[in-house]
Amino acid sequence: MKMNKEEKEAKRKLILKEAHNLFVDKGIHQTKMIDISRACGISKGLLYFYFENKDAIAWEIIMQYSNIAYEQARIYIESLRGTGYARLHRALTVIVRSTLKNYSNQTPGYRFREYMFEILAKDSVKEEYIKDYEKDLKNNTELYARLIHEGILDGTIQPNVNSVRVGQTIATALSLYIRHMTALKESGTQAMRIAREDELYTLMDLLLDGLQRYQ
Repeated sequence: MKMNKEEKEAKRKLILKEAHNLFVDKGIHQTKMIDISRACGISKGLLYFYFENKDAIAWEIIMQYSNIAYEQARIYIESLRGTGYARLHRALTVIVRSTLKNYSNQTPGYRFREYMFEILAKDSVKEEYIKDYEKDLKNNTELYARLIHEGILDGTIQPNVNSVRVGQTIATALSLYIRHMTALKESGTQAMRIAREDELYTLMDLLLDGLQRYQ
């Protein structure tokens, strides 16, 4: 029986929901396409009609997490009061603290982010995935750049700073270091992991110290 647009969308959402549950409960690497098709009550062939492979399913879930994280950060930043520099400092502190908490607790969102880096590291990575990742960085860049620009206007950040370039530097530096922490997670000792966390705060302070305009 031919499905209409609404039925196809409902089936797609069901696949993402059941796949998410399996990824969280069983692990992304341990979950196979056949597991997902059985959980959805559909044939493996129909599953492949919607998604070409497990990475395609995981990537869509990863993007959902990224969009939620971005919206939460945007709403939080808009709620902050004070100077541009003070708001930037507070925003980065909360973002770093939240990242480290997710890292320590191995939350589903953090595990999906780990898998995102695995997908991006593959030789066969799809161009659209790279574009999605770059868009995610761009969104974060814009949040930071806006605060930096406000700091320039209110005199709390150096006037000769390029807000977009520095915002991009902050977003990229934090993303790369978090990726570095992810790579070390399996092999590092507890002491090494604590050291990496301290280094992340140090990196944040270094990025901010060069921006502040002292009266």
